[in-house]
Amino acid sequence: MWMELVLAAGLAAQADGASAPTLTFENARKKARDNYPAMVSARLGTQAARLRSRSAGAWDDPMVGLSLWNMPLNNVEDALLPGMTWRQRATTVAMGPEMIPVMAMVSQTFPWPGKRGARANEATAAAEEAAAQVEVTQADLDRALIYAFSELHAAREGAVNIRSTMAVLDTIIEITDGRMATGVGRQQDALSARGERETLEQVLIDLAQQEDLARARLAVLVGEMDPARVDRVASRLVPAAIPPRATLLEAAFHARPELKAARAQVNAALARARGEQLSILPDVTLNASYMANVGGPGMIMQHGVYHTLLGEPDMVTFGVSVPLPVFGPWKQLRNAEAADVEARRARSNVEALLRVVQSEVDEALAGISNAQKHISLHGEKLIPVSERSVEVARAGYASGNADLLVLLSSVRQLRAHHLDRINSALLYARRLADLQRATGLELAHFEQQGGAP
Repeated sequence: MWMELVLAAGLAAQADGASAPTLTFENARKKARDNYPAMVSARLGTQAARLRSRSAGAWDDPMVGLSLWNMPLNNVEDALLPGMTWRQRATTVAMGPEMIPVMAMVSQTFPWPGKRGARANEATAAAEEAAAQVEVTQADLDRALIYAFSELHAAREGAVNIRSTMAVLDTIIEITDGRMATGVGRQQDALSARGERETLEQVLIDLAQQEDLARARLAVLVGEMDPARVDRVASRLVPAAIPPRATLLEAAFHARPELKAARAQVNAALARARGEQLSILPDVTLNASYMANVGGPGMIMQHGVYHTLLGEPDMVTFGVSVPLPVFGPWKQLRNAEAADVEARRARSNVEALLRVVQSEVDEALAGISNAQKHISLHGEKLIPVSERSVEVARAGYASGNADLLVLLSSVRQLRAHHLDRINSALLYARRLADLQRATGLELAHFEQQGGAP
């Protein structure tokens, strides 16, 4: 029963994988940029920072208030006079005060000129840094995708070459078996040929693991839960024309997202330092109040509603207030000095990052040059020579004029040169991805193959 369930699940997975659409590099990059959690998080962070920047320079809200101001308690004092009954005292208290002064107040703080602008500039710089972080995450995703596609292609190409070498060994095994059947061959030759073929089976197992790992990484990047659904991958890297070093460095210094973020940090630190310097200067608060004197219940009974509403003359008050610089300036001066140090530190970070970028560009260029030389050496010289050596050794062994060890050595050498060329191509792809990551230029181009492998 369990075996049937496992078999059914395996068949369903195979059918699901077979129905999966062909995945090209551009499709994979679009999926990763749209859905990868780090990209979504970075975009949301940018959106939040931009919303904060829009309100960073806003005015503080005005303060309003309503209060009873210097309300007389003459009705209470009158109720305490001697010789009154409890009923008289209660009536006197209930009649209320002669006058009820009601004050309405409003105040607005006006910051020193430049303070709101400094806050707005700091928030804008923070939004620019968040936007640069989106580009950082995007560049990391692109490099990871180039790695995964190249590793997957290298593993499959390696497997094709190994199977081709195995076909050569199968031919050799047929020759050894034929010679054994006629009594002119040695059993040791047949065993050696089969042993060499079994060694290639081990290499195929390692290449299959490399392919599985690349597919698993690619599935994570594009958001697929089942790596089998990214089996149909039909894009391969096309060798790129590398611009001159000066062009690469210029692009890196201007377009590298980490440098954009670092420069935004400098701007934010400068705006913060400016704000701290201006914080020493006092804000001015203007306030105004209006006090209306309304008659109490006793006034209504004695003089009527009209006279009661007019009451005593109303009053208007205007005032200005500023902070008293007793404790604040010492703290604000220290904060301003610290902010200035942070600005210098941010500039140093930019300079340090420029050197890192230069080093990354040079290392990537050196790796690309080395890989290109190996690819050319193996493709144009070593592999053709080894193929000719295998043909000569196989013909010699078939005619009995050469030793099997020479033939197996030639086959082994041909296999090694093929794998070295594939590994060099993989190294080239990785270093090209590193160079693209360092400069921000679109250097890695992929072409869609005719069909899925």
